[in-house]
Amino acid sequence: MSVLASETLITEKSYVAIGTQFTEVSADGMKSYFGELYNNDVQKDLLGYYLDAKWHFPQHFFVQINHDSVTRSSTDLSQSYFNLGSTISLTKNIQWFNSVGYAYYSATRNTSKGDKRKNDGGGISAETGLSVQLTSWFQTQPSYRYANFEYGGQHQFNLKNQFLFGTHSAIELNISYRDWQRLGELDYQVGYRYRF
Repeated sequence: MSVLASETLITEKSYVAIGTQFTEVSADGMKSYFGELYNNDVQKDLLGYYLDAKWHFPQHFFVQINHDSVTRSSTDLSQSYFNLGSTISLTKNIQWFNSVGYAYYSATRNTSKGDKRKNDGGGISAETGLSVQLTSWFQTQPSYRYANFEYGGQHQFNLKNQFLFGTHSAIELNISYRDWQRLGELDYQVGYRYRF
């Protein structure tokens, strides 16, 4: 059996996806963004949006931009990933993708005294994962991403799911988990993907 499939049922298309994100930040998790300026002793819930865009080129290369932003009364959090990668067909319905790029985070906190505290940072990042076509109408993408942030790297585990309908459309139901220092961040996403 050949490692690289000569025929493929799964088709990696370029796409733009946008949707709603609900985020749970663990107790003490805000310390990873703000240090001792903000110590949340209980879980905090935030709401926002995500944007994910990917452009495929010949010879299985792609560029991708991934961004999410969430907020609550006095806190704004966002992370972005800009990358270049490639895709290899393993079987007719499984593809392996890898990418390297730059990950960036931004955190803003409005204090009770009216002051605004902001913390930005970033680092080199890499991701690896699989695209699996389970049925003609369902595709799933488990992946792992590492970001080399200051004071310790961030580990991110993703599971993206697309329910396909028509040639160009899909509904997304995604979940991801970020682990960085004290941070335990669980993200739920519901959105629409346009494929072209």
